[in-house]
Amino acid sequence: MNEEKKEVNEFEKKQPVKVVRSGKVVFSVWKNTNQDGKVFYSTTIKKNYKKNDEWKTTQSFSRNDLPDISFCSQEVFTFIGGE
Repeated sequence: MNEEKKEVNEFEKKQPVKVVRSGKVVFSVWKNTNQDGKVFYSTTIKKNYKKNDEWKTTQSFSRNDLPDISFCSQEVFTFIGGE
């Protein structure tokens, strides 16, 4: 039981190794290790917006977000390629 709790706490503390922002778009890069010990990276994408003086996030994007997504995507691709 303590071992399970320890794993949950370590997961909760996990931070992205890289965050790239452009406009309202935010890409986070996560470093992971598979069962064989090989490192791989995953990426999450979100958009921040303000509604009624409260900050919110979404994973839905409009046409106007595409240039920011393109920029962040290239930055993340370059970062992961250099790791």
